[in-house]
Order: sequence, then C-alpha cells, then structure tokens
Amino acid sequence: MDGIITPTIQERKNKMSNVWFSSDLHLGHQKEFLYVPRGFSSIEEHDEAIIDNINEVVAPEDTLYLLGDLMLGNNEEGARKLRQIQCKDIRVIRGNHCTDTRVRLYEYSLGYQMLGYAAPAKFNGKNFMLSHYPMATTNFDFEKKPWERVYNLCGHSHTKEKWDPATDSIHVELDAWNNYPVNIEDIYKLIRERYGFQ
Repeated sequence: MDGIITPTIQERKNKMSNVWFSSDLHLGHQKEFLYVPRGFSSIEEHDEAIIDNINEVVAPEDTLYLLGDLMLGNNEEGARKLRQIQCKDIRVIRGNHCTDTRVRLYEYSLGYQMLGYAAPAKFNGKNFMLSHYPMATTNFDFEKKPWERVYNLCGHSHTKEKWDPATDSIHVELDAWNNYPVNIEDIYKLIRERYGFQ
C-alpha cells in the first residue's frame, strides 16, 4: 500500500486545504535507530530538515495537528527548535514521550492547544479520531459506506506504511510521509484509492 501517494513538494504547497497532520518529530532524540532510517546522519541534520520541511509546506495561517512525541532530550533545546515552526495554530495530541513537564511547556510556553490523549475531529463533514496510538475506530464496519466510518489518524509506530492492518488506522508520522506533514486532502485521496471510489 505504501507508495500509492507520494506528493511532490509542489503538490504539497498547492493544497487547497489548510489542515495538516504529523507526529513523532522526536526532535533531539539522539538515537541512530530514529534518524538513520529517515535518511539523516545526525540528529542535528534530522531536526533542521524536519523543521524546514514543515515550514516549506505549512503556512503560518494553516492548522497543524501534531499527534504526539514532538521531542526528547533537553526540553529547552526542544522548545527552541519547535519555536522555529512558523505555523501559529498548532494542536497537540499527547504521546508516550509527552511528559507532564513537556505538556506544560507546549501549552503555556509555546501556546499550543493541547487536545489530550485522543480527540474526535470533523473535516469537510468527515469524522476522524486523532490519537498517538493506533485505534480501531472504524470497528471494521466494512458494510458501511467508506465516508460513514470514523477513521483514526495516528502515529507512534514509526512505520513507512500508511495503513495499519491491525486497526485500519491511517499513519501520519513523518516516517510514512517522507519526513513531511500530510494534508487532509491526501488523507481523503488515500481513503478513496483504498476503497476504489471517487
């Protein structure tokens, strides 16, 4: 399934929707198992590229949902890097590395809107559940029309696969989208292509 949708940079910039998703930025996470599979030789190179990629496609007036695990390591250094994101409307789902201290930092120092461990959302009349961990929100109700289901957008797994076969969730972590945020239009396109309807 991976590789069906691989938007170019220009396609990402040309999106009509201003709603974006990502997760598992892991800024400052000094572990090769994280940044090497993403194509980087150091965490410094990784972090700079991730911030640049976000700013390249997400405009300051857009909305960016970050579904957990924004940073690890030094909180002050992580906050300094997060301040480089130009988007002014950032909403955060709590991940397994989002400590109470980091949650307070996101909310009170950076001004992010905290949505808890999971949150329902509706975009263009379609229902979603946002979470860090994959959740079986469709309940595998395949007799329902595709747009009648509640799709889970998640991260956590660091997979390159966009669909989670165990839960029927849609992964938005950086690993699944070539180190870029994904636009809601690409989520709709993925669902349409998976189920073969327009």
